[in-house]
Amino acid sequence: MLFLDRFGEQAQNLGWTDIELFGVHPQMGTIRVDPCGAIMLAGKEAHWMIADRIDFGNTTLPSR
Repeated sequence: MLFLDRFGEQAQNLGWTDIELFGVHPQMGTIRVDPCGAIMLAGKEAHWMIADRIDFGNTTLPSR
């Protein structure tokens, strides 16, 4: 998976969990979006990530 190749180590270092990234509802799958992880909902390639956000090409990096 491209996301894991590009961001796997960074995601782990930033504290992202497998559920936050790849989670799906156990009975409804992706029809229920509230328990879905960021990667499951995006359907796009990730461009960058920080501790509380992953960009999929539609935002700019927040200034800190």
